Amino acid sequence: LALLLIDRGRYRQMLAAVNRKARILSPTWRELLRYTPVFMLLVVIFIGCCYMVIFFPCKCGPSMWPYDSIPAQVQTAVIEYSFNHDHELPPTIGGKSVINTSKGIREVWIIDLCAITGGDRILRAVPEGVTQLPGPDNDNCDAGCEGCNSSYHYIWWMDEGGNVYSTCVGDECDANNEDGYQGVWP
Repeated sequence: LALLLIDRGRYRQMLAAVNRKARILSPTWRELLRYTPVFMLLVVIFIGCCYMVIFFPCKCGPSMWPYDSIPAQVQTAVIEYSFNHDHELPPTIGGKSVINTSKGIREVWIIDLCAITGGDRILRAVPEGVTQLPGPDNDNCDAGCEGCNSSYHYIWWMDEGGNVYSTCVGDECDANNEDGYQGVWP
């Protein structure tokens, strides 16, 4: 296959020999033989896609799609707050915690979503999926804004650089102390 794709001169010679010897071939077959390299390339692409799906499955699907937009929205709101407040990060709730992220273990604080939402800000309301837990200083709405729901699962965190992370809370979550989508929404 690779030799035929690389050595085009030899392929043309073989095609000419087939055309000379096989006058009984219909024009349709001649056209098919002419486009054999294209067909072979499509087969290779198809096999490569199958390989990727089998050996590198993604943790995605329709239930993950609503989650995908939220990290960017919260990150944008943090940047907007910082820009409008002399490069200060938004206020946080409670003490420092540690979570596992794709960048390794990070020290993080719960973002006060009440400070970065509403009014004429980019983030008009608390995003969907933000949980409300009983007790003080343990979720994003403890500062008094509305929009959190006890049936939701995610808490939004921020590190010292203003990077945004989320953790999932509850038995339905794939993991409770890791950043990112954890198999449940909202």
